[in-house]
Amino acid sequence: MRGLLVSKRHRKLHWRDEDRGRQETIAKTIAELRVEHLVVVRPQATTPGHPERQRRLCMERMLAELVKMGVGQAILESRGRKDDQRDHRTLDYLRRKHVLAGGLHIDHIGGPAEPMLWIADACCGAVTQMRCGDQHCYALIEPKVTLVDVQP
Repeated sequence: MRGLLVSKRHRKLHWRDEDRGRQETIAKTIAELRVEHLVVVRPQATTPGHPERQRRLCMERMLAELVKMGVGQAILESRGRKDDQRDHRTLDYLRRKHVLAGGLHIDHIGGPAEPMLWIADACCGAVTQMRCGDQHCYALIEPKVTLVDVQP
């Protein structure tokens, strides 16, 4: 993934900063990887509500899906200490409520440090485009994507 950086000054790939041609190149690269992708989204891109609540609902579903898949560790892109702590509180809440079995552990890493996080960003970007009517890039990665809609 680092090979897709345009220049040495770029620290990471960010889907929304890429033009159409680069997005296609990124999607084709992702499609060639031996990696499966889990994308958890709200039912509608315009679902009203507080963004952190929406994120928490998606996070709850994503963590449950990862446990079902037998995942023991999830690496999330750090959004800062306060937001990272919120993610840990969500995981702790699910454990207390016995929603999650198993020993799933989450860690946060800065986006520039871990190119695998760029894949998640690109998959989410392609899903967003698909939901807005442009299916081209999503079609390239679709065979490797499990798309889960969170029901309100």
